[in-house]
Amino acid sequence: MNFGEVLEKLKRCACVRRPEWEAGTHVYMEEHFKALVGKGGGLGHLRIYGPVFVRFVGNSTHEPGWHPTIADLLAEDWEEMTV
Repeated sequence: MNFGEVLEKLKRCACVRRPEWEAGTHVYMEEHFKALVGKGGGLGHLRIYGPVFVRFVGNSTHEPGWHPTIADLLAEDWEEMTV
């Protein structure tokens, strides 16, 4: 699947991955993302974000703000996955 097809899948709440990524790693889209600031500037403030790509890493870490690389954009090997 190419990245154009990936975007359509992400808009429909699918999870996608590249075969070269570590097992369990995938990307999904959150339509809205809320985070309570736990430390640093803005401590205790609720931040609300618009749509964001999130990368899930196999160790239970969700990383909001993922951006595809040029290689990701040009790749034809994307896969949809079920989680």
